[in-house]
Amino acid sequence: MDKLTAEQRERYLQASADCQSSAPASGIVYELFVAGKGKTFTAKPKPDAEIASLLAKRSSCGKDTLYFSLRYLPVAHGILEY
Repeated sequence: MDKLTAEQRERYLQASADCQSSAPASGIVYELFVAGKGKTFTAKPKPDAEIASLLAKRSSCGKDTLYFSLRYLPVAHGILEY
């Protein structure tokens, strides 16, 4: 399985976040990490500024905003291993 292209990701996010139509999703999950390459999952936190930007995002029509995974938040450094 491969990752979505930027175009595929944008199309998916627009369909999920659309306030005018009924979408099967009730919100968006933002990943707080950058996945490594390869078949074995590895990840590292996104830069603090990018995480702060994601944490500030809100749905324009009240849909849920979820963040995965909390272990990558700057406040979790040294508490939760990744």
